[in-house]
Amino acid sequence: MPAVHDAAWQGFIDRHKLVLDGRPHFVDAERLRQQTGCEPRLLAKYDSPEELPRCLRDAGYTLLPVRHGEYLLAPGQLCLEVPPCPRTEPLTTALPFALETAARGEGEAQYIDHAFNAGLIQHFTGAEPLFLTIRGRQRSGRFGFRLGGLEVEVDGAQIEVDAGYEGADCVILVEAKIGRRRHVNIRQLYYPWRCFGLLTPHKAVRSVLLTYDVATTRYELHEVEFAEPLEPVSWRVCRSKAYRLYGPEQRRLPELLSSHRPLRTVAPQADDFNRLVTFLEVLEAGTDRTRAVAAEVGFDERQALYYREAAEYLGLVQPTSYWPSPAGRELLRAGPQRRRELLARAVVNSWVVRDLLERGGAITPALIREVIAELRDRAGAPRYSGSTVARRAHTIEAWLRWLAEEVGCFRQTADGWLPG
Repeated sequence: MPAVHDAAWQGFIDRHKLVLDGRPHFVDAERLRQQTGCEPRLLAKYDSPEELPRCLRDAGYTLLPVRHGEYLLAPGQLCLEVPPCPRTEPLTTALPFALETAARGEGEAQYIDHAFNAGLIQHFTGAEPLFLTIRGRQRSGRFGFRLGGLEVEVDGAQIEVDAGYEGADCVILVEAKIGRRRHVNIRQLYYPWRCFGLLTPHKAVRSVLLTYDVATTRYELHEVEFAEPLEPVSWRVCRSKAYRLYGPEQRRLPELLSSHRPLRTVAPQADDFNRLVTFLEVLEAGTDRTRAVAAEVGFDERQALYYREAAEYLGLVQPTSYWPSPAGRELLRAGPQRRRELLARAVVNSWVVRDLLERGGAITPALIREVIAELRDRAGAPRYSGSTVARRAHTIEAWLRWLAEEVGCFRQTADGWLPG
């Protein structure tokens, strides 16, 4: 959770003298907004234990909405651990022709729709035919559950379903995330499952977590069951599968190189392309301040600065701004294969990689650190030193691995990478 949100929660709890000793506490959202200056929706946003406010995490508490404008602080742990999917299954789509406008644009919906149109969701669930009938935010009905020894009642809390499909005897509810996740907030699956279970008691309601990796075009799907309907902590992942609709490419490096000579500015420290794309989407929506961007993406402010710096390094944002460049906007509007090509071109033509290529021979981790350590600021002093050089080099190494595995323009060796 961003540090500013940690401080906001700690200040609110101190101000109201809330003792986190096992007793539940109800929090009014409007009061939370007025007294912290933060948006309650963002203060309550978390997927992993690490993203909970520190004061709640340290006390063994969790946070969840129970009514419109009201949150509950109570002892418990509501983060589902997502198992890995070591094997990826290539899927031959059911499409009669390639969809040139699919899986482009912003947000999770584009990837869900592409997965559904290609038959991936039907293949995973074994349910056909399915029809899209649910999408977006709505208010919950009334239902209750147990959290430890506490009886909790929910009525009118906001729920969101990224996509819901109805079949003859089932309802499939999909919660989607961009990027591989180690944890997810089980409330995001449990609340819709309970609501639509009450709405369609004669049909089996099934919950599916879908993740999509921008860098590899890989989908992971996990079906989650609740052994005890009244206990959200009774969750279990009963099935998991990974799919790819697009395989790795084999491109030659000269195809991607530009005649333009990049400026030697900064070295990046942001190796997750999923977060980079999400960062650009937030900027495209008009968010243009470090703190606001960090809150929307789930970064702390330092991470937001790192990703802005990396986006500028790749030419995806305007210099010293929070506004996507023409290249950044083109990336957001591209389909999966074109997006991969644009990312590859941006990385290959960045100054660190171009410097490494001009030195000839194998690119080793030691050489990457050497190139970054040589960068100077305006006063002529080393821009980076010590462990900072290693952290920046780690990003370049991660990008070279991706280029080798997904684009084919480098070949990984025991010592490093060779141009392909």
